[in-house]
Amino acid sequence: MNIDRRFLLGGMAGTAALAPFLALERAMAQVPAAPANPSVAEQKAMEARHMDAMNKVLGPGLWGQEQIAMLVYPKFTALDLVGPHYFFACMFGAKVHLVTTEKDLTPVASDLGLAIAPTITMADCPKDLDLVFVPGGTEGTMAVMNNPAAITWLTDRASRAKHITSVCTGSMILGKAGLLRGKRATSHWVARPVLADFGATPVDERVVTDGKVTTGAGVSAGIDFGIAVVAALRGRAYAEALMLQAEYAPEPPFPGGTMATTPPAVGRYDDVRDVRAAGRPVQGYCENGSREQFLIVPDHTRLVALDHCSPVASGTTACDSNGSVGTSRGTADPGSPTSGSSVAGTSLSARERSSVAAHGAVRHC
Repeated sequence: MNIDRRFLLGGMAGTAALAPFLALERAMAQVPAAPANPSVAEQKAMEARHMDAMNKVLGPGLWGQEQIAMLVYPKFTALDLVGPHYFFACMFGAKVHLVTTEKDLTPVASDLGLAIAPTITMADCPKDLDLVFVPGGTEGTMAVMNNPAAITWLTDRASRAKHITSVCTGSMILGKAGLLRGKRATSHWVARPVLADFGATPVDERVVTDGKVTTGAGVSAGIDFGIAVVAALRGRAYAEALMLQAEYAPEPPFPGGTMATTPPAVGRYDDVRDVRAAGRPVQGYCENGSREQFLIVPDHTRLVALDHCSPVASGTTACDSNGSVGTSRGTADPGSPTSGSSVAGTSLSARERSSVAAHGAVRHC
């Protein structure tokens, strides 16, 4: 017999299997013990009793028919996707589509090499969705932001979706698609300030909902996000049942995970504080889809180009391979250093360049 987690959630495995997964102990206590070898009729009767008990606890949110699309692209961050997927896929009746940005259903590797098998292409994905979801990443996110087909698909599906969602830097992709204008939103702590450039109001919270847009903060926040979305779709009791099924009661071995709770002695975090305080670039995103990267400085008004593989828009700020910052005149040719840059700006120290490299996936600065 094939038993998946929704099977267990449905109570069909019997009281002993169901009890650890749902907060139904009291309801289950009223169900007589099953015979050792129940007949087909007795099995159906047990199933009916279990479903009745679940209906009493979970109410009308027990069943649904949501169409959910979760975008998968090369070099996405796996936990951004897998955490929410667990909760979405555990909802009775929900159909979860893993939508690839690629041409076929070849497994898509995450930024750390974990491959996910997509179930459908963008072209074949249902046009009318209840929920569209975008995970984050680094280089992969940059590529999607500059993938016209992916942005067009997202804009189209989001125009009819009841819920537009993301985790981590996936919110930057929503922003590039024009879906965050006038919205409160969150992202990974490094990228969060960048959301202002897309017309959003950055919010330092794990999960932020504004109208039909729900965004989660960095990586692990995808679990909190998934629970919040299930609560919105099926009700709090259903979300609580899935929390119990997942045994989600986090107790990290030591404080951390935010700038406020991380010890200053943890080197690269401390470096980022120094870089931000000095007005240096700290977070990268790709402007034109090629390998060069651009960083946002803390005032959110300038782009900083680090690799110098193509022109920098006039009026932005450019940084040469040694970390010198200056203003670009936008006169460089593709494939050559940014000849229009002045190098009158300040230079990043080796420590700062290392910090930027660690957080912005920058190779040359």
